[in-house]
Formats: sequence, structure tokens, C-alpha cells
Amino acid sequence: MACDDATFARVRDRLITETGGEDHLGDAVSAVKMIVLGVQAVPPPVRRLQDRAWLLGCGLVGFCFLLVLFAGAIQIASWLR
Repeated sequence: MACDDATFARVRDRLITETGGEDHLGDAVSAVKMIVLGVQAVPPPVRRLQDRAWLLGCGLVGFCFLLVLFAGAIQIASWLR
């Protein structure tokens, strides 16, 4: 909730009154604190070049694996003739 101190105090007082918090909290009602947080959007890291390098490397390894597998299959097929 974004509001100034006076608005927060009114909301706090109304909330405590409606829920019967005065009976349970006593003097601690005035000890309720407001915490202000600033939220900032963090942009995602730009790592496109590094991601593409990994993809290229994995593609190259996969291609070599399939090439060796295919060459082995051809060699085995030539033995069986």
C-alpha cells in the first residue's frame, strides 16, 4: 500500500478498531510501524552472445557425434557384405 503517514495512521486506527485490537494490544497500538520499501525493476542480464556460443559448441559436438556414429554404421555395414 502506498500512502503518506496520516493516511497510514487512519488505516491502522480503523483496522485496530474494527478488529477489536485495542483490547488485546493495549498500549502497543502506537508501536505499529510503517516500513517504506522502494521497488526497482531489475533488467534481465543480456548474455545473448554467450548463450549463442554455448549453443554453437553443443551443436558442433552433436554434429561430430552423429558423424562418427554414421561412419561407424557404414563401416559395420561394409563388413557384413
